[in-house]
Amino acid sequence: ECTGGQVLLDDKRFNSLKGRKKRELQKSIATIYQDFGLVENSTCLKNVLTAGLPDMGFFQGVFGLYGKTRKEEALK
Repeated sequence: ECTGGQVLLDDKRFNSLKGRKKRELQKSIATIYQDFGLVENSTCLKNVLTAGLPDMGFFQGVFGLYGKTRKEEALK
């Protein structure tokens, strides 16, 4: 368990970001905390894609229609 330090990305201190700014940065790096929010019976790729559900349309999300572009981005 981490007890101190900083996380920097593009000279931005991740630890000090709050709200929308923190969420935008998390989405840009596909942050998924390993002890929370993963679907056990799902692949790693699908768990990463699931993080983008808030940015998708209702039917796309319900039917898992992530699209080629999202899948390619998730695999980076």
